[in-house]
Amino acid sequence: MWLASRLLCFTAIATVACTSVAHAACPIACTADYSPICGSDGKTYSNECHLEVSKCNTRSTTLKVDYEGECKSKPSRQCEMGCVEIFQPVCGSDGVTYPNKCHLEVANCNAENPISIQSEGECGGDADSGDDEAGTVVAPDDDRAADCEIACTAEYRPVCGSDGVTYGNECELKRADCNQRPQNTRITLVATGECSSPPSAANHTTQAPPAKCTDMCTAEYAPVCGSDGKTYPNRCTFDMTKCRLNIASLSIASEGECASPDAATPETPRPSELRCPKSCTKEFRPVCASNGQTYSNRCMFEQAKCTLRIADLTFQPGECPS
Repeated sequence: MWLASRLLCFTAIATVACTSVAHAACPIACTADYSPICGSDGKTYSNECHLEVSKCNTRSTTLKVDYEGECKSKPSRQCEMGCVEIFQPVCGSDGVTYPNKCHLEVANCNAENPISIQSEGECGGDADSGDDEAGTVVAPDDDRAADCEIACTAEYRPVCGSDGVTYGNECELKRADCNQRPQNTRITLVATGECSSPPSAANHTTQAPPAKCTDMCTAEYAPVCGSDGKTYPNRCTFDMTKCRLNIASLSIASEGECASPDAATPETPRPSELRCPKSCTKEFRPVCASNGQTYSNRCMFEQAKCTLRIADLTFQPGECPS
């Protein structure tokens, strides 16, 4: 058809405006006739002749007419989803382990080729191969530095690492191990439960840095009474406070709430009666609470404020000073 348009140009040059295409290998002249068609590349061409010119100039072997008329604009995909911090890994068909199904769906939305769930759990693969991305747990960001940003739950099931540090759960240990790999060191699971204290100060003169303290706990209300006379919502919150404040002498005095002479305390609604946020996104916009605790974002702060029942708890943007 483009050849017919070219001949029409030469035979009706007196009445029809023509456009010559300046390409040594594609000396095709097309008419100015506007009979739009949509190409398989998603572009609108004035007529089929112009599509053939483009096909010739680009040396394309796949470009063809998709349908007659102008191309219809395709709505942009909304791939920005808020995924919660739950570590329920799935293996994608691209060989990548995603923290949970939500992260895989975000990657699938952004990908040119569809990504589906290959299997539940982490992908298999040679863990010692630094170049093999199969089996690597990654965040949605393609940046290599973000590969260790593994989303872990706040569930407190302590494990002891080979570095002598107690981690809130096995997922947190794996995240720490991932961050250690640039230094060619590994952190492995030594035992379930908290690490035991070293037998002598000579063996361990340096305490674990404050950065190793758990920074998130669940909203479960299983109160414990600390030796400082304060009631903590659960054991995880108690351990987090003890770690962050570096109070070695702090211990659990008893299970349940501390006895209090304050008669107004029973009037305070229990957490089960409050509508506390159950889940927050992984977005990292830290805020510093007035109790010295840094929360990943405002949602995490509001969750803690509601769970801990601290009405006067306030915050400022940014991390708390160490």
